[in-house]
Formats: sequence, structure tokens, C-alpha cells
Amino acid sequence: MLPPDGNILIRDPDVIARTNPGGYNPATEGAGMNPDDDVLVEVFEAEDEMEAMAIQSLLEGAGIEAAIRSRQIPMFDGVAKVYNPVWGHVLVLEGKLEEARDLIAGYLDALDGDGE
Repeated sequence: MLPPDGNILIRDPDVIARTNPGGYNPATEGAGMNPDDDVLVEVFEAEDEMEAMAIQSLLEGAGIEAAIRSRQIPMFDGVAKVYNPVWGHVLVLEGKLEEARDLIAGYLDALDGDGE
């Protein structure tokens, strides 16, 4: 189910179909999927849009479907940042949460390591 309070940027049509309440996706219907896996959960807080897109691309490159939810309000850019210091969140299906966390942690550790 999509969060009612945010903007979702989803590129993968299968994610759209599975997270659309009442939606039908013939590719996954009756495929033995766990209904709990269809819940989107936050896996990462992004400081800006570029960071969110980088994490989304990292996850999708590893076969984990991901979405972005912006917390910003376009017309109230400065005011929104006071109340929402985080730009937004990267979301994954609940069944992939631990795998996504491990992948993100490894990626961030590699960035901090400066090639060591």
C-alpha cells in the first residue's frame, strides 16, 4: 500500500502494479508471493535527491525493487527543510528489507574507506 502522505517516484512497472491497492499484476498473481512482501518500508533516509537516486539505483542494480518518497514541498522549499531536515526516504518491499540494509551498509562503508 502506498503511503498517503508522500510523493513516490517509481520506475519499475511491477512495483507500481504490486503496490497499487486493488491492482492486478498477471506476472505475480498466483506466483506464491507473500502478501506481507507487498508493504513498502523505509530503508534509507536521504539528505538530498541525488543520494536517494544513487541508493535506488544501487538497490535496483542488485535486483531489489526500490522507490523514493520525497518529504519536500516544492513551493515551500526553505520552510519545508526546517520541518523536514531529511530530503526523503528510499523504500523497498518488506521482504527485501534486510538484504537492502546489508547492501546499503556495504556501499556506505566502501565510500568511507576511500579505496583502502
